[in-house]
Amino acid sequence: MNWVTDFFVPLAVNMVGVFVGVVLALWTDRRRQELVYARESRRQSAEFADLREVVLSSVVKNTIEATRIRASLASKSDPFMLEIYLELAVWEAAQSQFVRHAPLDDRILLSRFFDQVRRLARLLDFYREIRAEHGPEQGEAAARTCENIAMHVNEIAEDVRLDGIVIVTDHGDATQKRFLGL
Repeated sequence: MNWVTDFFVPLAVNMVGVFVGVVLALWTDRRRQELVYARESRRQSAEFADLREVVLSSVVKNTIEATRIRASLASKSDPFMLEIYLELAVWEAAQSQFVRHAPLDDRILLSRFFDQVRRLARLLDFYREIRAEHGPEQGEAAARTCENIAMHVNEIAEDVRLDGIVIVTDHGDATQKRFLGL
C-alpha cells in the first residue's frame, strides 16, 4: 500500500499543479487579450473622433464655398469664380478609414454629400471653361448657355449648402455650427 501512496499522491499533486498552471495561463492570456483589445478600441475611438472632426471641417468649408458660389452667381462680380475652391482632398484621403469605422447612416450621408461636392466642382470647372472660351463678347447663344449652366451650378450649390447644414446640425460641434451661422 505504501508504494501505491508514494506513486499516486505525487502523481495527483503534479496533475493538479499542471491543471492549475494551465488554468492560470489561460486566464492570464485572456486577461492580456482583453486589455490589448480595450487599448486598441480606445485608440481607434480617438482616431475616429479626430477623423470625424477633420471630415466635418471639410463639410463646413464646402458648405461655405457653396454659399459663396450662389452669392457670386447672383452678383456677377467674379464671372469666373476663381476665388472659390471646393475641398475634396480630405474626404478622398480619409474615406476608406472613415467608412471602416463610421455607422452606416454617417457613411451614406457623407458619401452623398461629397459626391454632390464632386459634381459641383466638375460643373463649376465646366462653367469656367465655357466662360473663358466665349469671353466677354459672347453672343446670344453663348450667353444662354452660360445662364443655363449657371442655373444648374446654383441648384447644385444650394443642394450642397443644405446637405452641409443638415450634416453640421446633426453631427457638428458648436464652433462648426457657429461658422455656418447656426
